Amino acid sequence: MNQNQKKAGASLLVLLLAALIALSGCTKNSESQEQSHAGSGVSSVSETVSSAHTSEEKVSSLSSVSQEDDLQHSLEEQAKSNSFEGLIVIAKKGQRVASYSNGKLENGEPITADTPMPVGSVSKQFCAAAILQLSEKGKLSLDEPIARYFPEYEPGKKITIRHLLMMRASDVDFSEAIFELTSENNTYEKNTSIVKEDIFSKEVHSEPDTGFFYSNANYFLLADIIEQITGQRYIDYLRENILTPLGMVHTGSIDELGSSPSWLQGIDFKKVNRQPAITKGAGDIISNAEDMNLWLKGLSSGKVISQEDYEEMITDYSNGEGYGYGIRTDFGGGIGHFGEIGSYVAADYLDPEEDITIFIVSGTMSTAYLTQFFFSLVRIL
Repeated sequence: MNQNQKKAGASLLVLLLAALIALSGCTKNSESQEQSHAGSGVSSVSETVSSAHTSEEKVSSLSSVSQEDDLQHSLEEQAKSNSFEGLIVIAKKGQRVASYSNGKLENGEPITADTPMPVGSVSKQFCAAAILQLSEKGKLSLDEPIARYFPEYEPGKKITIRHLLMMRASDVDFSEAIFELTSENNTYEKNTSIVKEDIFSKEVHSEPDTGFFYSNANYFLLADIIEQITGQRYIDYLRENILTPLGMVHTGSIDELGSSPSWLQGIDFKKVNRQPAITKGAGDIISNAEDMNLWLKGLSSGKVISQEDYEEMITDYSNGEGYGYGIRTDFGGGIGHFGEIGSYVAADYLDPEEDITIFIVSGTMSTAYLTQFFFSLVRIL
């Protein structure tokens, strides 16, 4: 971040927040009609710009904290004064420099800075990187039509994988009733079929690449393409090709909750929608701060995809709104994403120039409140 960004006044912050909430990784921008999925559990935002202004009044400003003050002390004081529940971890050059955790999980266990938590739409970064990996291996072409994988979908003859990645495919998303159409008791395969049928039944009102339309359905389809190509479940591909190579042993998916995998240490999140398969690619990841730091560092340093593909991933394809492939490209001077699933909201952030990462998750905050708090942290760093 440059000095002008660090010295930005509160009024500019409000304007930034308004723009970011409109495109916070969980909504659609002004080029599309906003379709709220509040309560659906697939990374959505129901708060308006006015609620961001309201939340500003409730959140103590971190911008007044001088850079000479102890960051850990400042973080604790501000988090406590705002009754923050969840976890916040700040790292520089890969080393944790400040952290705060407060509250309990649904099973009564205390939240710590190392607790795995649902991250909602932050998950889209992993899906985009997995697609780019397969492209590098020659398993797919970003510019091939998705009709190759979904021959029953007529609009798929014009929509390419790249269109899905950059949210320029169409104005189609899941139905509001998708969680009623699917069931926790269904198999993974049955729910996958139901979701695809729901997506493909929608009337398309826009041609590909004519506008930016934030859609969780895009990333569900991308994850399904990965499964078709590899013959693996999406999370198994991620674990074999991204999570394990990076040492991310505390990361998995919502679809694994029922089997109590060792990475989750028996934690059971009930306040997320847990119908098998339906959040894959778009909002399925559960992770902790250590692993998210490994992820952001690995992604940006060529350990996951080539540097050329990384630069492509963080290029803005949204006509100035700041969205690349599954990641925001103008995120407070860095890159990252907001997420929301069930009652959980999250954000990850990387400032490549300063080598700073931030990871925040809360099970009690609104997205507007988290947005305000998050960008206050970014400003003092």
